[in-house]
Order: sequence, then structure tokens, then C-alpha cells
Amino acid sequence: MFDSVTIDSSHLNAGSVAEALIYYGEVTVSVGGGALVQFVREFGSGNLMRAIGMGALHITFDRHGYAVTTANNPFRVHDFGGVSLVKTADGRAINSAWDEIDHLFQQEFGSTPQSRRLRVTLQIECNCATSTLIFHNWQNATRSIAFS
Repeated sequence: MFDSVTIDSSHLNAGSVAEALIYYGEVTVSVGGGALVQFVREFGSGNLMRAIGMGALHITFDRHGYAVTTANNPFRVHDFGGVSLVKTADGRAINSAWDEIDHLFQQEFGSTPQSRRLRVTLQIECNCATSTLIFHNWQNATRSIAFS
């Protein structure tokens, strides 16, 4: 038996995470923007904060979508690359994964006291160029990791 399991966004729902938490005790969820918002809505922000605080749930957030462009000069050439949100509709710059999470949560959950508490709980110090955040138990800063 494994010590932990990773669930990607294509298989993500609150039931599968709850079942994996019971069976494995430690779960990593790998998500992008839309999947993170949906997961928070389905799992519940209070449950999310408790599971992360206990060190049972880890969230890996990747802000990039992936795309392929094709050029035909004179041969067909495919170029694979990442695309990401760089600016909001109101002109606010999105420079990091944290900026994108903050924007998504404000857009989806508004500025209620509970959504602000969740955003503050999720906030960790990271480089503005960071494209991927890995949230572990950020009550204990030594276990919080950010990398680009």
C-alpha cells in the first residue's frame, strides 16, 4: 500500500478526495484555476482549511494551460507551449500563480469574510514569476514550497 496518492483535475471530486483521505491519510490534488475553484466549492472552504492544516491534503496549482501552434513554412511544424492569464478584464495584471488564485477566488466567492479568510489561509510568500505553487501545511511555513 502507498503512503499517499495524487489526484489530478480530470478525476477530481470531493468524494474521491474524501475516500482517498480515509484510505491513504495523505492526498495531493493537482489542479488549474477552474478546477481549484470548483473543488473549493464542492469540498467546502472550512473542510479544505482543516485538511490542509492537519497536513492531510496538499494542493498543487499549475496556472498554465497547454496549447499547440502549427506553422506551414514550408513544412508543418508543431510548437507546444504554455498559455496563462496575464491580465483581468478590468486591467489588473496577473504576474504569478498567487495573483491568479486571488483573482479567481474574488471573482467566484466575492469579498465575504469567509472568502477573505480562505485567501489569507492560502497565501504564501512566493516569487512574482512563480507559475506553479505547491501548498502543503502552510500553518508551518517550513513545509510551504513555491517554485517556478
